[in-house]
This record gives sequence, C-alpha cells and structure tokens, in this order.
Amino acid sequence: MNSLVSIHDVMPSTLEHVNRILRVFDESRIAHTTLLVVPGLDWQDSELDQLRKWQDQGYSLAGHGWVHRCEFITDCIPPCFRAEWPNTCVFRLPNASP
Repeated sequence: MNSLVSIHDVMPSTLEHVNRILRVFDESRIAHTTLLVVPGLDWQDSELDQLRKWQDQGYSLAGHGWVHRCEFITDCIPPCFRAEWPNTCVFRLPNASP
C-alpha cells in the first residue's frame, strides 16, 4: 500500500517530538515523509542543522504557514495521547472559537 505522510508544525519547540516520530516511522518502514516546517520562528543554527540532516536523509521539507500560536489544551486530547505526549499542543487560529 502506498501512502503520503506528513508531519505538521515542525518548529524549534517540536523537534524532539518530530525526531521520536521519525524513529517510529523508520522502524515501521514508512517512507516518503514530508516535514511541514513553520519558518517564521526563532530558529537556532543547531535546529537548522537538524532540518538539513533530515533533508539529507531523504525527508522532504515544505513551508507550513509563517508562525503558529500554541495553547496547551488537554481536555480535547484523547487520554491515550496525554500519557504519551504530555506537552501536546493544540493549535488554534487567532480569534477562532474553542
């Protein structure tokens, strides 16, 4: 079966999570993943180096918005994710209702 896989909201604060997801994908032999990168944030050189390494490993990078605001909301995250990803962000557009 072929699939198209993307990881959204790749940004400095999510790089560790993205790395863990990519390791799982690697173990599961999921290929052709596109990383949707939020470019308009305060990227450090080491974080940009990580993006380059992923690109060199064959992951596609794509721009994904310019910035995101993140609110930590736990009541809308399924309990199984709360245990695995305790700092999960739910992104909400400015002025959007909950």
